[in-house]
Amino acid sequence: SNQEVDLSGYTLFDEDNLITNEPRHIFSANTVIPPGGVYVLFGGGSPSGDFGGAIIGVSTTGNMNLSNAGDVITIKDDQGNVFLTFDTATDGDGIDFGSDQSVTRSPDINGGFTLHTTANSALLFSPGTKADGSSFGGGVVGPGLGFLINEVLFDPPSGDPGDANGDGTRSASEDEFIEFVNDSNQEVDLSGYTLFDEDNLITNEPRHTFPANTVIPPGGVYVLFGGGTPSGSFGGAIIGVSTSGNMNLSNAGDVITIKDDQGNVFLTFDTATDGAGLDFGADQSVTRSPDIEGGFILHTTANSALLFSPGTRTDGSEF
Repeated sequence: SNQEVDLSGYTLFDEDNLITNEPRHIFSANTVIPPGGVYVLFGGGSPSGDFGGAIIGVSTTGNMNLSNAGDVITIKDDQGNVFLTFDTATDGDGIDFGSDQSVTRSPDINGGFTLHTTANSALLFSPGTKADGSSFGGGVVGPGLGFLINEVLFDPPSGDPGDANGDGTRSASEDEFIEFVNDSNQEVDLSGYTLFDEDNLITNEPRHTFPANTVIPPGGVYVLFGGGTPSGSFGGAIIGVSTSGNMNLSNAGDVITIKDDQGNVFLTFDTATDGAGLDFGADQSVTRSPDIEGGFILHTTANSALLFSPGTRTDGSEF
């Protein structure tokens, strides 16, 4: 991004220790990652090498305990809110994590996860550098946090206040929405990508297939509604409606998964981790606060005057 990220006091958990709330690592004071910077956390030892100029850390417990059989990595901020997660069941769906190599995004930063030798057959891993061993270049990729989910409405409020898509009719399914923001300097082409709820990921029947020419420009916003005929400006966002007419987002908990046109996991939202502790049936959306870079909270916690804000920031202003 074009802003430094201060991880001081943040905590990292594996799946087992998230239950007991005993962090595997506590980020030390002054752990500040500059714009375009790279940070590598090793499980232990005394790391030696330049690692592409990355900032290097070692877990405070000496063991991150990452399971080859499957795990969930969770990072919480210094207030205990979930900041970042990696779930092998969704982010790395179908990958063998015990194959004597790392998993990596391909292409770096914006791609889905794959085995490292699939990205570069000559290397088993590349801590601090791109998959090809080259430096990230201190931000050459450009400012921004990438393409992300910024807001989700699982539970449209009853009556007129729940008419999120503005078509004049409140619907429990059609007024559900997912708001995406392209916080990067490159366009994102979603053509042929597919979206699943947790149930339909098992059956591999997408709730939505992004049509051809679904291209989100740098800084652009895309809002996908469950159905209906959306009416309104929505802050100038690109508007879509699910091809199935129902995203089926469960208020009791769900996992939203988007796969690219090759079937690789591109993006996920897991209520158990990304929204840990939130009530998804609270007649309002969950949203990042602050927008784009913050953790997820209830919308009225971010702005007591609005229950949701599809296409705009939580205060109703344009991105």
